[in-house]
Amino acid sequence: MVKDIASTAIKELQGLKDKDIIQNSILADELDNVISRLKDKSFRLAVVGEFSSGKSTFLNAILKKDLLKHGAVETTATLTQIDNIAKGQNDDTFDVQYNNGKEEKNLPIEKLQDYTITSSKVISVADEVKKVVLRTHIFDVDYPVSLIDTPGLNGVADNHREKTLNEIKNAHACIYLLQVRGVNKSDADFIKYLSEYQK
Repeated sequence: MVKDIASTAIKELQGLKDKDIIQNSILADELDNVISRLKDKSFRLAVVGEFSSGKSTFLNAILKKDLLKHGAVETTATLTQIDNIAKGQNDDTFDVQYNNGKEEKNLPIEKLQDYTITSSKVISVADEVKKVVLRTHIFDVDYPVSLIDTPGLNGVADNHREKTLNEIKNAHACIYLLQVRGVNKSDADFIKYLSEYQK
């Protein structure tokens, strides 16, 4: 029944788009996001917050592996999507999707930090890497689950915030982490923004 409702909703929304009823480009983009979320068969959980709020540390704890670089300074430079795979599969490899459309596949986990951190000596991650997709076993479930480590909302790179905002729109749910000092005005403002996309 849920699949039927989703299929009907996708058909109706696509019909609106095809008939050019939505003239505003911002509304058309939002409509594309809704359609994409309805088509997505996986559950996508984004972990967001300001830099050094513990996002990577939190995800490492869930993974029970210290895969994601973490620290007291801005560390995560791009989206790192962690796809859950079955136990025993060839895990702990990753793909790199570049902003120019190119892609590298099945890189060894030892090179992960070269493509995800702000201080990479190999590449300008924030400028060149759109997303990294890591495969590892997280949960014993039969449906696809993805956890997404996002760059800090107050990061210094120009497109950190935009990458994170776009991921929030595409995620099915978000966890917002606060720094130890507690809630500040930027946290409160962002949580208000977040509530527009995540109920």
